[in-house]
Amino acid sequence: MGDLGGDKEHGGIGAGGGAGKVYFQDIALTDNDSGGKGIPNQILKFFIDKVLVNSGTTNASGIASLSYTVPQDSVAHAISVSFAGDANYSPLSSTGTSKKIPTVQVTNIADKWGKAVQLTAACQQWAANVNGFTGLAGKAVQFYLDKVLINSGTTNSSGVASIMFTIPQDSAYQSISAPQDSVVHSLTVSFAGDANYYMQSGTGKLTGIRHTTSISVAPVSGVFGQTVTFTATLTDNDNGGKGVSNQWIIFKISENNSPIPTDRIFTNASGIASLTYKLPQDSVSSTHVISAVYSGNGNYSPQTGTGKLTYGATGVLNNPNGIPAKFDLSQNYPNPFNPATTIKYSIPVETPFPAAGGTSSASLQRVSLKVYDMLGREVATLVNAEKQPGNYEVSFNAGSLASGIYLYTIRAGTYFRCMKMLLMK
Repeated sequence: MGDLGGDKEHGGIGAGGGAGKVYFQDIALTDNDSGGKGIPNQILKFFIDKVLVNSGTTNASGIASLSYTVPQDSVAHAISVSFAGDANYSPLSSTGTSKKIPTVQVTNIADKWGKAVQLTAACQQWAANVNGFTGLAGKAVQFYLDKVLINSGTTNSSGVASIMFTIPQDSAYQSISAPQDSVVHSLTVSFAGDANYYMQSGTGKLTGIRHTTSISVAPVSGVFGQTVTFTATLTDNDNGGKGVSNQWIIFKISENNSPIPTDRIFTNASGIASLTYKLPQDSVSSTHVISAVYSGNGNYSPQTGTGKLTYGATGVLNNPNGIPAKFDLSQNYPNPFNPATTIKYSIPVETPFPAAGGTSSASLQRVSLKVYDMLGREVATLVNAEKQPGNYEVSFNAGSLASGIYLYTIRAGTYFRCMKMLLMK
């Protein structure tokens, strides 16, 4: 400060903008007669609605700050800062009006990766007249996944903003050394504020859950020394039973309760892994268990399927116990139902094994199981995949459908059947 011969210099208070739950931030006391230089070591008093809440001392730059927790009322308040002055500086004060403080509430989401979900957030303010929160309409908000902006939205008349987003099948899953059943992402929604409201943000979680799988193993039978084919189908339970491609399957044959690894095979585009195997020249007929082992990864759960291997001195039909002899579509159970029911169907073995020395494989069938309303409109596809011989069941949830009679049909090769079921809500 300069020596002015005892004259008082004129000061000035600059009111800094608060954010979040802070009313007073970086309040500067400056010397107008010294080029706006900050005045240190002076006491400033802070008021809200003319009530003193605290005092602060300016630092070397002439700045004082005060953190103050705003009451949950979401209304504007009169704010002021005063300086009493001293022998060198005149007293002064600065006033303003606080902004209202909103809240942002983010809804947590958990679903399978690859699923399109609706992300929602509510931008609200506290309303004393209803003793609760009311929505802020027409506010622009930004949605962030793991701190990366994914999209923006605008709140509706209820203060709710939503966007559609597909849960990623990304590196977060693959980077897990020991795959888990889910990966949790940070979901943040931010409101930048405006002339009437402070900026605010809220956080939640988006949990991506890996898909569950099934493995069906075709039964195999043959004669000593014959080359046969082991076949296993890996399917995605969360994607209508669709085959899972490009996954490693390990086949094992249990003999005397000791699994014998044979080889590691990739599934093809239909989720099928096949391995040729020469049956040993045993002296007696025998039955073994074929195991197909999938270790899983960050996107799909591990699974093991089993089938029977039977061989002897003469050729046998590839139809061990438990494998159906004909196609069948059962009546759903329960029926009537609300909202879920189970449908069972059977795929038979149609191809016998050849004579010794030949090559055999399971009889794969392309299976389509669909649901229609009484106007013939398709409402659900429950199965659309190649299936090994065996007995299967599939669940159907009609939670989004209206009460009434529905048709379900199965097509497998030349086989077709249609049956009715009754949804009663």
